[in-house]
Amino acid sequence: MQEQYNKTRTLAERFWPKVNRGAPSECWEWNSTVIGGYGVLKMAAKDGVSPPRHIGAHRVAWFLTHGVWSDRNRQIDHLCRNTICVNTNHLELVSAQINTLRGRSIQARNAIKTHCWRGHPLSGPNLRRSAKGERVCRECCTIRARLRRAANHT
Repeated sequence: MQEQYNKTRTLAERFWPKVNRGAPSECWEWNSTVIGGYGVLKMAAKDGVSPPRHIGAHRVAWFLTHGVWSDRNRQIDHLCRNTICVNTNHLELVSAQINTLRGRSIQARNAIKTHCWRGHPLSGPNLRRSAKGERVCRECCTIRARLRRAANHT
């Protein structure tokens, strides 16, 4: 049964009972609402959030521990890669780019590649940037151009 919203309880009194705390080195898992893989807490105007909305539980933990919300230019990264963890020893405030590159996204996987799919190095004189800013293998571009020219002459 879902707990009724009590307007007299503080944010900390509403938040910490929903956390399964262990040792400081372990993940403290969120035991309430999870949306998109992340623990969330419904916040209202009395909590300083208007209109009422769901806020990431890890962000609330950061606020309760450090006394500040993360700013717009930085994000809270889960160093443990467990998105329902609210242990602030497992969280770090970083730029959006660093947070993305530390993750498991396509962008993160591509950023760590050292060679193209044909085995050519993605560095030095063999590397160029596309108009979109993507890393492109010059040797593969040469091969593709040669194949297009050969196909057009047949």
